[in-house]
Amino acid sequence: MALRRRRQQQLSSHYFKQDLQELANELGIDIRVAHYPTYRSKYNPIERRFFSQVTRACEEVMFDCLVAVVRLMRRTATQTGLSTTVHVIKQLYQTKRKATEAFRQALPIRFESILPRWNDTVIAGAGT
Repeated sequence: MALRRRRQQQLSSHYFKQDLQELANELGIDIRVAHYPTYRSKYNPIERRFFSQVTRACEEVMFDCLVAVVRLMRRTATQTGLSTTVHVIKQLYQTKRKATEAFRQALPIRFESILPRWNDTVIAGAGT
């Protein structure tokens, strides 16, 4: 069961990385990705300081429409001046996508020497 779940996560991350590769190629810049390990969001200063404020702004409110949620989130701010920018993306995204076999075989991603499982760089122009 755990192996099947891990394999599904690997496959889903491949198409995410393929999309990042396309973006890096389009922009002509390398994109460095640094992930926080599972259950380590407490080390993310933005998440730790800000998400609690978003939660507090939405407490005891019935979400009856998207407009209400957007309004609540837009008015969220911290005492130190950190505030939100909210954009609603109405695009439908394709589900059950898979990276191409060529991309998975080449995997044009450079994994960092420090914590390679959590840090990698998508090289612009690679994998085209």
